[in-house]
Amino acid sequence: MKFIDAHCHLCHPKLIEKIDEIVENAGEVEKAVSNGGSPEENKCTLKIAKKFPEFVVPAIGISPHYVENNSESSINEEIERVEKEIENVAAVGETGMDAHYFKNLEKQEKIFRKQIEMAEKYNKPIVVHSRDAEEKVLEVLREYKVKIMLHCFMKPELVKEASKIAYISIPTFSSSKVKEVIKKTPEHKILAETDAPFFWSGLNEPKNVVFAYKLIEKIKGNSSTINKNAKKLFNLV
Repeated sequence: MKFIDAHCHLCHPKLIEKIDEIVENAGEVEKAVSNGGSPEENKCTLKIAKKFPEFVVPAIGISPHYVENNSESSINEEIERVEKEIENVAAVGETGMDAHYFKNLEKQEKIFRKQIEMAEKYNKPIVVHSRDAEEKVLEVLREYKVKIMLHCFMKPELVKEASKIAYISIPTFSSSKVKEVIKKTPEHKILAETDAPFFWSGLNEPKNVVFAYKLIEKIKGNSSTINKNAKKLFNLV
């Protein structure tokens, strides 16, 4: 069986320095959706997608962390650059809202909406970060007709509602919340991700997405729909 890592950050400093080794050692993982989030990460993501076209599936966008730490003019300049490259990527992301580290969500929401509208305009899926802002993020997303991936979604009580409009992505760790999210997510809406280099005892990388597949298989008794879902969402051949 082949596997797909639906969300990772191959341009993170801890991974990009060993990108050749990571791709070489990916094993049965055939594709990894690598996300940008800042001008540097977006540029890097496009570069490695050209270098490894069969493995790296590029997504570029503006993350809530970049939004919080930069001026609106620089953010809008990057949004324009993302739009210019939109035909060269599989998705817009990582974008979204974060209320874990940041409490003023007004600016985040404004930039989030701009990226949703871009994804909608070009019929691209959007990769969404929603940490501790899940309810607000869902409220915003309901206003649009766009394909959605909720990465590392950790709110079991919202899964039923969220899965009506989005795919739910399961990370490479096991907790009571993760298990509950898996149980409640319909098979036709479930994905698996590493969020590499995060969520691992050491340095996470795409090959470890197998852990999430096995956890889903253990809980749901089936993991065969994961690849179908990822290919449908990201329009993969």
